[in-house]
Amino acid sequence: MNTLRIKILIVGVIALFSLNACIEVDKTLGLDYVPGNQRLQVAFHEFEVPMHTAAIDSICTSRGSVGSIGYMINEPFGMFYAGAVFRMLPAAAFFGSTFTYPEGAILDSAILYIPVAGKIVAGSEGKMPQTLYLYQLNRDLQSDKDVYYYNNSLQITDYDPIAVCEPYEYRGEDTIKIRLTPAYAQALMNLTEEEMSNDTLFFEKFKGLYLAVDTTAPPSGLQGGRVTYFAYERAIITMSYHKSAEDDTARYYSYYINPDLANFNVFKHSSDHLVNDQPAANVYIEGLAGVKPYIDFNIVKDSIKYLLDRLGCDSSKLVINRLELITQVDYPTYNMDNYPVMTTFAYKDTSAYLYSFLIDTYLSTFDGQLNRSLQQYSYNPTYFSQGLFTPHLQDKDVREIYIYPLYSYYDYYGQRIYDLERTYYSFGVLKGPNAKIKLSYTLLR
Repeated sequence: MNTLRIKILIVGVIALFSLNACIEVDKTLGLDYVPGNQRLQVAFHEFEVPMHTAAIDSICTSRGSVGSIGYMINEPFGMFYAGAVFRMLPAAAFFGSTFTYPEGAILDSAILYIPVAGKIVAGSEGKMPQTLYLYQLNRDLQSDKDVYYYNNSLQITDYDPIAVCEPYEYRGEDTIKIRLTPAYAQALMNLTEEEMSNDTLFFEKFKGLYLAVDTTAPPSGLQGGRVTYFAYERAIITMSYHKSAEDDTARYYSYYINPDLANFNVFKHSSDHLVNDQPAANVYIEGLAGVKPYIDFNIVKDSIKYLLDRLGCDSSKLVINRLELITQVDYPTYNMDNYPVMTTFAYKDTSAYLYSFLIDTYLSTFDGQLNRSLQQYSYNPTYFSQGLFTPHLQDKDVREIYIYPLYSYYDYYGQRIYDLERTYYSFGVLKGPNAKIKLSYTLLR
């Protein structure tokens, strides 16, 4: 029995050494940066960086294919409002054909049908009625691809205050059905064949529509609400008419939204009171043009330089193996269903007056997704952090970072594309006053 045990032990040891011999050593550390004759040792260091809540400028909401309508009230963020601005074309102009209503045609009805693509519901008020209205624009919208519209591009003077529809009580149905006023529908029927077939001529008389929700009298003590989303290309106005009083055959004609034209969403936030330029117990994250957590990576750089000074080492000798930043969500105080599912680091691009995200976002190791089990967001901006000490990142503005909701999709070629979220609303609270940073690094000798 003892001989058998010894044989088993010898076989096990041989197998272990054979397995170890098959493991390849990772030689990629500091590729093209670390000399091959270096004896590398990895060290670890943890520290914290302060966070606070910051406001951002308006966001671009055009060049999208999804419209938004509704509102919700969530403390401490206050009311969030969403509306949609779009232009509709007669089928003749939309498809490049010709049409005119028969002389003396009698209008039966004109209804805007909007199939619902999705909703965000918060609180217990998801089925509460929301009164929707349509207003006619009195300003021209540009279709040039270089023209952008923002969440605050629509001013109160840009549309007629008299609605061109009957009030519609929306309670969360799968299709929104808004009945146009007879006067507006008749004006559509009075157009000439040329005006019906030419988009330029049509837009001279019908510049566009603004779909709005009434927020003048929300239910007392309301917490929660509903924001509804729809695809522009699926919305349709259906005109029902008869050729004459003697004709008993109903006929139909349609109008469509061209998703390639100037359509944009109107977003209004009430969260500016949460802005605080000092670290606080709570840090707030809100989608779209709402407030965002702010982290100054100049402080991160200074903290790492302080570490290097204590070690008596120059920053030119620093190789960051991994820098992980962790923020904890405030759960169960706030429902994680309302948090953005995916986030990234963004900065203000002052040259374009837009926000851009770090190139690290495209790295599979970056993460930024909500981890429900750990109740946190985790980020790995290692490439960006190394750039704080090397020439490829010198712009001070790029170091002023906002945690920003993100979405992704796949293009025609199957490549994954990322963009900052400009359509869907989200909100949540992070535990302050600091974010944790876990640093692993190597010092060249």
